[in-house]
Amino acid sequence: MFIDGGGERQEDMDIKFVHIVGTPPHNVVDIQNIWKVSNAGYTSIMNNSTFEPRNVLLNPNAVSYKIRSAITGHGQEGEFIPQNHYINIDGGAKEFTWNVWKKCALNPVYPQGGTWIYDRAGWCPGMATNIEEMDITPFVTPGTTHNIDYGIDTAWGSSNYWVSNTLVSYGQPNFSLDAAIIDIKNPTTKVEYARTNPICSSPLVTIRNNGSTPLTSLQIDYWVNGNPNHETYTWNGNLEFMESADVSLPFSDNLWSAVSGPNDNQFHVEISSPNQGADMYQFNNQFSSIFNITNIVPADFILWFKTNSAATESKYEIIDQNGQQVFFKDNLANNTHYRDTLHLGWGCYKLIIHDSDEDGLSFFANNDGAGFARLRTLNNGNIINFATDFGHSIEYNFTVDYPLSYDQLYKESLITVYPNPASNIVNVHTDGVDVKDIAIYNQTGQKQNIHYTQQNHLFSFDTQHLAKGIYFVKVISNNNTHVKKIVIE
Repeated sequence: MFIDGGGERQEDMDIKFVHIVGTPPHNVVDIQNIWKVSNAGYTSIMNNSTFEPRNVLLNPNAVSYKIRSAITGHGQEGEFIPQNHYINIDGGAKEFTWNVWKKCALNPVYPQGGTWIYDRAGWCPGMATNIEEMDITPFVTPGTTHNIDYGIDTAWGSSNYWVSNTLVSYGQPNFSLDAAIIDIKNPTTKVEYARTNPICSSPLVTIRNNGSTPLTSLQIDYWVNGNPNHETYTWNGNLEFMESADVSLPFSDNLWSAVSGPNDNQFHVEISSPNQGADMYQFNNQFSSIFNITNIVPADFILWFKTNSAATESKYEIIDQNGQQVFFKDNLANNTHYRDTLHLGWGCYKLIIHDSDEDGLSFFANNDGAGFARLRTLNNGNIINFATDFGHSIEYNFTVDYPLSYDQLYKESLITVYPNPASNIVNVHTDGVDVKDIAIYNQTGQKQNIHYTQQNHLFSFDTQHLAKGIYFVKVISNNNTHVKKIVIE
């Protein structure tokens, strides 16, 4: 195998060929390149010196046909200026026209050297090339010859393009009723989804209709590790043959309760009952992913943000697990430090840092200077320093004492709570801790007005009037804030 046009001189490349055993949704009868994969300047494309119109015989044994087009632009104008490309069948009006352009500022591979944040014609450094898929079945007849032309509307300067146009011919669908789970986008450790992972809220999976009958409903079961108590969700929609959809799955405490540690957990999905019927092909009904849990932070922490010289481009917010904004800051001043002390209750949160110019808080090719964003404990211990060359935005999911506690992960606590679960009384033993404040809070962070007694290092709370549910004991000492989860039954 020879690689031409990139990667053959300097980059290390891993190429994996995946062979899927089983019956496909429909058989591939034939696959062919309409033109040799190559690059050409825009003038030779427009005057048909290259990629000239070609007469193509459509395979008579196929019933549907698709052209898959991969195009990348190069040269100063070709790389950084979007242009319209087209496929035309048998002359006349162009059946397919699309803009070859790819947004790069949300590249999951970051930070990088060079101008990685700049949008490009069909590609970004470290990302897959865009693929344009065109169903030409309505415009052709099996077993006949059709004239197929590829071209570009206009271009200029040094514009040149690498072009691949592949004709794929398919047989009849192999199943009338077949649903498939084809991907897990959240939670996962796949690099292409790194911008939105790890997560602590709703999983995101991709389903597809592999049957000729429209798919209108589907049961989705999902769980973490070996949890015997599966979550179940019923999807309703309308997918035609080979159409896919991303499905956001509801989450609960039960879903994440089975995590076994910070890393290498497994998320499992299984689908069944398409259209409330029997799936004709069950070997594509299960999917699993490896995932790591989000960072777990203390309930009280500091968000430290320093703006660069273009502060009007920046804003940041925190969203809770119900989609409610619990913190927001904009209208920032240039080259200014902002230190906000946050008090959050137990649960899942998302910090989003936005940059409207899509060049992060520092970038070598602008004049915006440098800023930073950091999370710190109340005693100025480091939680995380965010990369400043982040392009469009940072999406950082984190939890407060969930599904594991901060003490469990990062220090051995000197505080014990018992009994747990409890009903009438909760004892908090604080051996070796100089307690400055102690209280019980509900899940929304509201302090509960509860009487307690103290005997040396033992605090006893009268909880007989608390409603059943999850609560948190917060103990503030000289150097730390300790949080313990309790259940009232």
